[in-house]
Amino acid sequence: MGMLRRRWSGVWVGFFALSFLAQTAFASSSSLTYWQNTKLTFESLHGRGFGLSQSECYAGNENQFLGCMDALKSLAGFHNPPLDLIYSKGRFGVLSVGASDHAGDRASSTLEMYRLEQKRRLNWISLARKIFQAGPKALAFDELFRYLAKGVPIEAQGQASGAMINAYLAAAIDPHTYVMPVAEFEAQTRSAGERFAGIGCMLQKLGQKIILFPMQGGPAQDAGIRNNDVLVSVDGTTVENASAASAATRIRGPIGSVVTLEILRSGNPLKIQITRGSILIQNVQAKILQDRGTKVGWIKLHSFVEEGVCQQIEDHLATFEKKGVKRLILDLRGNPGGSLQEAVCVGGLFVGNKIIVQVKDLERDELVPLEAERMAVTALPLVVLIDAGSASAAEIVAGALQDYSRGWIVGERSFGKGTVQTGAETVFNLMLFATTQRFYQPSGRTNQIVGIHPDFEIPLKPDATEEERFALRESEQYANALPALGKVWVQARPEQVSGIYSCVEKKGIGRRSFEKGGAGVLAADYQLLVALDILSCGAESNTSVLSLRFSERCTLEAVAKKMGVLLQKSISPPAIYLESQITLEKFQNSIEPQWAFRPSAVLNAYVAARNEIFLTDQAWLYLPRGRTLDDSLAHELVHFIQVKYQNVDPEDDVGNETEAVDIQTWFRETYSSGKTPCGN
Repeated sequence: MGMLRRRWSGVWVGFFALSFLAQTAFASSSSLTYWQNTKLTFESLHGRGFGLSQSECYAGNENQFLGCMDALKSLAGFHNPPLDLIYSKGRFGVLSVGASDHAGDRASSTLEMYRLEQKRRLNWISLARKIFQAGPKALAFDELFRYLAKGVPIEAQGQASGAMINAYLAAAIDPHTYVMPVAEFEAQTRSAGERFAGIGCMLQKLGQKIILFPMQGGPAQDAGIRNNDVLVSVDGTTVENASAASAATRIRGPIGSVVTLEILRSGNPLKIQITRGSILIQNVQAKILQDRGTKVGWIKLHSFVEEGVCQQIEDHLATFEKKGVKRLILDLRGNPGGSLQEAVCVGGLFVGNKIIVQVKDLERDELVPLEAERMAVTALPLVVLIDAGSASAAEIVAGALQDYSRGWIVGERSFGKGTVQTGAETVFNLMLFATTQRFYQPSGRTNQIVGIHPDFEIPLKPDATEEERFALRESEQYANALPALGKVWVQARPEQVSGIYSCVEKKGIGRRSFEKGGAGVLAADYQLLVALDILSCGAESNTSVLSLRFSERCTLEAVAKKMGVLLQKSISPPAIYLESQITLEKFQNSIEPQWAFRPSAVLNAYVAARNEIFLTDQAWLYLPRGRTLDDSLAHELVHFIQVKYQNVDPEDDVGNETEAVDIQTWFRETYSSGKTPCGN
């Protein structure tokens, strides 16, 4: 594909080529313009090193020839109405050109449509193999190319050429190797948010049908459009055989005007009127939710594409802290991924300087760990929401937090894309993204094909049917996706999951709230409502959290006593987890370097408000899961505080042994004998 002119420093784990995956029903700067500006034409593809010519297609292997066939099929789809390639002898050899005829799909559900398309795809692959094996005389490839090219408008040649290249690359190499205009890539990475006029809905082509996916809180969702609705007509004009782009154009219109969509839902026809509105696409959204008197911070991240995503989330977390938020929800549903660096950084906000992901070159067998070079900024209880649209970078973050038991993963199995693409600028002002690596979670498991399995599998609504839960993931969309290689995920906390599940079912607050309905996005979001229940039940069942500030500890014990819950049930002192409410800057200023990174010490110790009981200052601890407060660790804690606040030489233990042992004894006697400092 020509010489690479400039290599970009970033690596990407997501879907940048959204123009080839879906069209958005907004009035925005069109992808068509970006492709026009590349000056890419059909002549530049035909026999010019792109592989789309008779001689080059037959000179390759079967996958490369399938790519050539897919490129022609893609070109046929740019006609109005779209054309198809049919196995029938004619002027082009064994293939003829005819109208697409999938009218029988009209009464099918989305799931049934997928199954039909899967069969068609397998038949097409088999046909391509036969034509390849028959040799160049079987198909007049160049003549067919020229014939199809004549029917595409000049203004659409750039976009059609790009679609052909990507169709070829997806089959010949892998489904995540693709090109896109440099200008479009740059616009995506720098955009902090954009305002559109439209209905707020993604349109995705499935065979000859167009499937709808409404944006949360947009006009389409408010009017009643649901995921997997099949678009039949727009204002009475059928979209049968239309492209997603042309359907999106028909849907667009002035703000305040009304558009009528005819849809099929589970085979049943419906007409829905939607008032077009002004929609602000904010990549990072944050909101404080009130849940039974507790403030819960909700952060919605739409993608990792934008530069500075990690910093934005950190800023929101700091704001939450100031406003007294006690629990967190990180919403990664529908997040297609983006920058690997941003994903590693975001993971570090919650787990600190740990391995977030491991990468392995396709040509090598060495895992390279990527650590977050930062400290955690929060340890508040956390839920991460995922679904079938959570891919790549979103799966990296969710998988890392799950491996470290840092939060609960809630929703539905993620997309299953575990590959890394490296971008470089090539000819015609195009970016070429090539798959160069696989990635693995910190534990060594993979999400490729299998996705990230949630700790709590919660559908979009209670008792959702198979049709309603159906989604196109990596394995469904791409027949030639890389196979799953790596360890298999095993639930590390089955007893806790079972207990919280029981609590959520017993309370049923989220389910009742959803069934009751009401105004606002929260009332219609069953997964988010259940996430609030999980956080609440998790707080009640968590016996591993202790506070060294007596007033908070006594309040917690008093509440637990009323509920009949014992905070200590074993002889071993429970682990103490970080609960500090101070900022990262204060944390960095409070830790002596010789203590902050000693593996044998308490790595994440926070020093906060005064404690007049027995320590010079109040300390909050974060211990690795499974490690208890043994004598050695207690001694290190006391020594740390003495060094920092009593000016004791860290290498000199003389004169401090007695005090250290006394405090160790206090810890052990208090938390192993059942006695408490609260007098109960």
